Amino acid sequence: MKTRLIVCFVLSVFLHAFILIMPWQVMARGEAAQQHEDPFPVNLVKQIEELKTSIQQAEEGLSFEVEGEVSVDYLERLKARIFYVWEYPQSAIDQGFEGTVRICFVLDASGWIIDNALVSSSGYAELDHAALIAVENAGPFGPFSEDIGQETLKITGNFCYVID
Repeated sequence: MKTRLIVCFVLSVFLHAFILIMPWQVMARGEAAQQHEDPFPVNLVKQIEELKTSIQQAEEGLSFEVEGEVSVDYLERLKARIFYVWEYPQSAIDQGFEGTVRICFVLDASGWIIDNALVSSSGYAELDHAALIAVENAGPFGPFSEDIGQETLKITGNFCYVID
């Protein structure tokens, strides 16, 4: 009887130790698996991201690129304000004008536009003018958030005009 008790005790200790140690081994294997290199080369990932961005810009009517640091919230508010006042001139629609206008504008720390210029034309003065006017009419955009450590913010915008 005494032998049976000792065997049961040893077996119980072994099982408890096994149960307590096993999750740590599983977690260690999971961490080791995460430390392996990504299955895709970094350059391929960058190319995929660039392709996604270019597709998104082609589908969107309005997209922006910012030089420097800016919060997503500030940029989304800016984009919404411009989109709200941006118009496709009726005369351009009637004539079938389509194209992409690329403009660059600079904001001061208070959110006022201090420069607004055409970078590349759509080929149609009406569309180019409408994009520049949209930015002017949407401003001022409000003071920079704390995460913007610059005095000015340079933004390049793409205005894509497509007749549906």
